[in-house]
Amino acid sequence: MNVINVVKLLRLTITINNINEHILERDPIYVFNVKRPFHKSVNSKNIKEHILERETL
Repeated sequence: MNVINVVKLLRLTITINNINEHILERDPIYVFNVKRPFHKSVNSKNIKEHILERETL
C-alpha cells in the first residue's frame, strides 16, 4: 500500500465517521438516498466515488 492509498483510506474512514455532517452540507439528496442503507452497511464503492468527485488529493 503506497502513501496515497493510505491517505485516501484515512480520508474515507474520516468521512464515513462524519458522513452525515460531511455530505449533508454539500449534497442533501445524496444523504437522503444513502441514509437508510447506511445503518446496515455503507456501499463503500459509491462513497469513495462520491468523495473523490469532490475532494481530490
